[in-house]
Amino acid sequence: MNKAGFILMYCEGFSTERLRVLMSSRWNGGYGFIGGVANDGESSFEAVIREVKEEIGYDLTPYKDKIKPFISTKSAKGQEIDSFILKLPQNEVRYIMGTWFEKGKHSEEEMQGLCAVVIDEKTISRFLTNNFAGTTKVELMHFLNKNEVNYTQFLLS
Repeated sequence: MNKAGFILMYCEGFSTERLRVLMSSRWNGGYGFIGGVANDGESSFEAVIREVKEEIGYDLTPYKDKIKPFISTKSAKGQEIDSFILKLPQNEVRYIMGTWFEKGKHSEEEMQGLCAVVIDEKTISRFLTNNFAGTTKVELMHFLNKNEVNYTQFLLS
């Protein structure tokens, strides 16, 4: 079974919110990060670069050196999943949000939409009640706990 790779892309908030995290809205109603299964002979990192280009039409090549390994998990079926993280400038997130549907090859097949989800003290508890694809919620929680803004106090309320 090939590994899978996913990427958590985020930026600082547009106005008063703390963060915006790019997440796909799946046809089954769950949220997930962009990525997928590696092809034969492809690393999970290479899969992320390819999948982002295919799904939302965005070329991560200029950011290759800024993409960092984030967390490794296993799916319920035992598939190894490597997740990566990339902080983008706000203007890049705005560009992605404005162009993903037309540029992505698989956007209509795999995603219902792409969201720049607001992550702040007011929204995090409610957002985490949504459905999430696979290990997405684990990865998101890990991100929130490791981020410079500690949301742990808001997750308990």
